[in-house]
Amino acid sequence: MEHAAGRSAASGRAEKEALDALEFDWGDAYMIGRDDERGWWAARRDRIGGYFTAPGPDELREAIRADYALEPVPRSVSPADRS
Repeated sequence: MEHAAGRSAASGRAEKEALDALEFDWGDAYMIGRDDERGWWAARRDRIGGYFTAPGPDELREAIRADYALEPVPRSVSPADRS
């Protein structure tokens, strides 16, 4: 049982690190998260479009890059708009 708990904790840390990396790279332009309902998700801070989802952090990063390439998100969003 101890091994399963260790794997779960390691998986949780890896997920948190991946989320932190996505937020560091893209958090000023996108709201980014991971939950049980949507999985990995992002939404533009300029509120154009809706949420988009991906099965993992790498796929979400690619989806964000593709979305941004089509229409860059202004990065001068006020802190009040970041929630």
